[in-house]
Amino acid sequence: MKIKFVLVSFIALAMITQSCVSVKKYDEQAALSERYKVQKDLCKSDLAEERLINRSLTAENEKLNRYNKALVKDTIRLFSELTTSSNEIANLNVQLAQSISQNKALAANSAKEMRELNEKLSEKESELQLKQEALSTLEANLNEKASKIDALNKDLSLREKKLVELEEMLKKKDQAAAQLKANITKALTGISSDDLTVKLKDGRIYVSMSENLLFKSGSAKVDPKGKEALIRLAAALQNETDLKVVVEGHTDNVPFFSSGGDIKDNWDLSVMRATSVVKILTTGGHAIDPYRVVASGRSEYFPIDKNETAQGRSNNRRTEIILSPDIQAVFDILESN
Repeated sequence: MKIKFVLVSFIALAMITQSCVSVKKYDEQAALSERYKVQKDLCKSDLAEERLINRSLTAENEKLNRYNKALVKDTIRLFSELTTSSNEIANLNVQLAQSISQNKALAANSAKEMRELNEKLSEKESELQLKQEALSTLEANLNEKASKIDALNKDLSLREKKLVELEEMLKKKDQAAAQLKANITKALTGISSDDLTVKLKDGRIYVSMSENLLFKSGSAKVDPKGKEALIRLAAALQNETDLKVVVEGHTDNVPFFSSGGDIKDNWDLSVMRATSVVKILTTGGHAIDPYRVVASGRSEYFPIDKNETAQGRSNNRRTEIILSPDIQAVFDILESN
């Protein structure tokens, strides 16, 4: 449009120039022609620029046309999809209407069932409440029992500790008793096994001496060989300060016939023999502490053999020295908290 305007102006100027032939006008015309020439050159430059822009716009237009065709294609596809979706929506609306109708019918028919369910729910809630209360009670009882169990476990641990201490102490006492038995056996070496036995039973040491070793028949006086044996035994026991010593006199079942002396019967004989043994054990250079010694008589009522034979009666006529360890430490452990 700009180029066209310039050309029209140029033509009009030429026509005016022909009718005016004066020099002044000619000069003006020449100057004007020069200006138009400059404008023409500018127009050519603008034209080239416009053509460049036109080519760019043409390329852009072709690109837009291709995009438009793609849009048309997509529009057709989307329209097809829209049509399909519309049909599906229509079908879904029909199904929805049917479902709504069915739900209304079900809702109408299930009103009674709903009420029954609500009633059952209320019952279940009541039952649940009762069970929760019972559970709370049970938890409280459980906590109480747990506390008791904790206390019992602590007590059990303490008892186990005491048991270990007792076992260790008893083990030491058994070892000490075995060693003491060996020492006594060694101290009484040379005495016939028919007259002497040394046994370890239930933590106690039983030193059994026959009547033949200690006494004459019917007498409570200790013979010299018996006194020597008792002195040797006292020497072996002198340093055993934790032992309790019980001396028991035993007889057979043959009645004792008194000849007018201090001994009236087997009771007297058993007790007096035990007393005679105790006096030897608790006097002299190797005396046992008399506070740890007890003298007792069992008469004929604790036999170790049958009294129907001479050998059996001889075995029953004996003096037993029972050595028991002091178990006060054991009681101390048992009674400790």
